[in-house]
Amino acid sequence: MVCHPTSHIEPTPRAFFLQKRTVICDPVICPVLTCSKTLQPEDQCCPVCDESKDVTDPEKVEEHPEGCYFEGDQKMHAPGTTWHPFVPPFGYIKCAVCTCKGSSGEVHCEKVTCPVLSCSHPVRRNPSDCCKECPEEEEGTPPGAVGLEHSDMMQADGPRHCKFGKSFYQNSDNWHPWVPLVGEMKCINCWCDHGVTKCQRKQCPALSCTDFIRKEGVCCPECLDSKEEEVLMTKAPDKRRNWRH
Repeated sequence: MVCHPTSHIEPTPRAFFLQKRTVICDPVICPVLTCSKTLQPEDQCCPVCDESKDVTDPEKVEEHPEGCYFEGDQKMHAPGTTWHPFVPPFGYIKCAVCTCKGSSGEVHCEKVTCPVLSCSHPVRRNPSDCCKECPEEEEGTPPGAVGLEHSDMMQADGPRHCKFGKSFYQNSDNWHPWVPLVGEMKCINCWCDHGVTKCQRKQCPALSCTDFIRKEGVCCPECLDSKEEEVLMTKAPDKRRNWRH
């Protein structure tokens, strides 16, 4: 702040003493700085650019004794540290890792290497995760066992996989749902359609015959041939015999 006396002022080492007049003070307007790092000198009113820490070229990372300057997050990183790069407007990229190479100030970024998995249906637990994981199977649940609750139907891995009950399926996979204490329901077909599980009861063809049979383990009834009809007639009780009594 700069002061302008309107009359004679006798200065002292600590303050100004006025003689029947006032002092008009104007604030000092500091210039706008374009640098990213500033410092405040003790003998100056306005801050100045810190040339030792300023990175003028965003595409060039200069050598810095305190570490590396990364333009993505606009932060200094200590030598030897690693971090996921921040790329506007996408945010943090978890599929890449950047490292500050010592005191040279060089930033080295590379793609994350995912581990090799032994399971047949790996899933990505969160959409932002880079690597897939093997799903955990609950104890006591047979492989491929699923429930029929609608709340258990959910997308497991974007548009490619489906989760049905406790099992995961690839896109275009087909299966019969498994129900505890009942077993496999062969009359219901389910399939994975780009992350959405769809199920439908099997449509049985219309029969032209009047006599048909539903075999065990078969979903749809079948027409009886002449031999099968004779076998059933021999096993069936003779109702006419009961009528005579």
